[in-house]
Amino acid sequence: FSPVQTPGFKLASTVCQIKKLKPNMLSTSALLAACCFAQLVELGHARLGMKTELGNTERHVSVAAIEERLLAELADMEVHGKRLMELRAQLMPMYVALPKSDNGGLDHKVVRYALHRFFVHQRGWHLHGLEPSSDVATSTAARSQLSDRMPAYIQGLLEERLHGKYFSLRELVVLAATIEDLVHNEEMQWLSAAYAMHSISTDGEVSLQQVDLLLDTFMFFHVVSNTTLSRMSQGQIRRAVTSSSNRYYAGWRDTQTWVSDTRLGLEQTEREHRNPFDETPRDFFSVARTARELGTRFGRYQDLECRSMKQALIDVEQGDTGRVPLRRFHGQAANSGWGFSESEGYLRHLGVLDESDAQRPSVVIPNYMASRTNCLPESSGFYSVCCINECEELLGSLERDLASPHATPEQLIELVAALPSETVEAPRNLSAQLVGRLHDIAAHHGSRVPVHGRLFAQWM
Repeated sequence: FSPVQTPGFKLASTVCQIKKLKPNMLSTSALLAACCFAQLVELGHARLGMKTELGNTERHVSVAAIEERLLAELADMEVHGKRLMELRAQLMPMYVALPKSDNGGLDHKVVRYALHRFFVHQRGWHLHGLEPSSDVATSTAARSQLSDRMPAYIQGLLEERLHGKYFSLRELVVLAATIEDLVHNEEMQWLSAAYAMHSISTDGEVSLQQVDLLLDTFMFFHVVSNTTLSRMSQGQIRRAVTSSSNRYYAGWRDTQTWVSDTRLGLEQTEREHRNPFDETPRDFFSVARTARELGTRFGRYQDLECRSMKQALIDVEQGDTGRVPLRRFHGQAANSGWGFSESEGYLRHLGVLDESDAQRPSVVIPNYMASRTNCLPESSGFYSVCCINECEELLGSLERDLASPHATPEQLIELVAALPSETVEAPRNLSAQLVGRLHDIAAHHGSRVPVHGRLFAQWM
């Protein structure tokens, strides 16, 4: 990665009640699914009444559902739920390295920054409401429609319970789990709508052919925008799902193959952990588990397309600068098949244009790949699927090694030189200019570099 001038990079200022069952009978998520199942099926049927209703996914989230979801995750944390322990392991390296308040916890802005990074890197989800400028009002009127402000609202609820104390790792994990649960509940609405669309009963078992049909329909709702769905009749959707046409989504054929391969892989894994004489269950809950896994993995799968796009830009890169001259960038639109058609003004607005040489502007490849222009059209009320920022992987590696929000230039030079990336093998050579800039950053901050600051992000 080359030093870039990225403007504004800083810490982002970015259901039903469940009765306790025996501790290990069901996960909290399964209990929630059981509680909300009838409601989701009803919503799925209702959405199919008119084609406009199917596309216009409601973005209303009840206050009670969010609060009860949060309480359920807090309770599950007390009994050390397996899923929450997995989230804890994923979040811990970043938490340890993040800057803390005087009492050792995270403040409001750092929590938002951490959640944004976690979901972008782990899921490819750019969650609405974790943008630097977003905030949430606490008035009753503002709470009537919470999807776009859901992360901030949940954070506010948890802060009230903490009575002004700062966030520990435990609270960060609970926040991440609560947000993830609400996202997956939306996906269960899509699955219920898929059952209803094909007139398949949610009671009892379904055939293998029906499983594939349901999962393909679920993914069609996932990748096709609400605007497009709102213009389609049920018959058009059914035909689009069962065909291999890329009319509504350019990667539909490949997505169908990925869905089938993922289902087969999950079934193989399940067979290895159960009685070999038991048949694979194909009831609603087993299909829902697969759908949830597809939703979780889709961002990583979609990122393969991003890597192909990145390679098309590297093919016309100016030397090893990580930049593509603007003329070449627009020329690749015809040569590579990718739609590199953004205007100079729009690229400038995105913060991806290097104009240090005003006569020869160039597109900064890492900035372009991480920009919102490469997100899929929105189908979810909670997030957009975007390219995964490769810098996150490198920063995550530094966090694991440093376990601190600050480092000396010498520490960073040694660690960064040993970091491999997709385009550069380790050890990498750091130019005298890069080394000098790192020492300048340290001097600006009293001899140590803030690892999560704007200047170090530009340096990376």
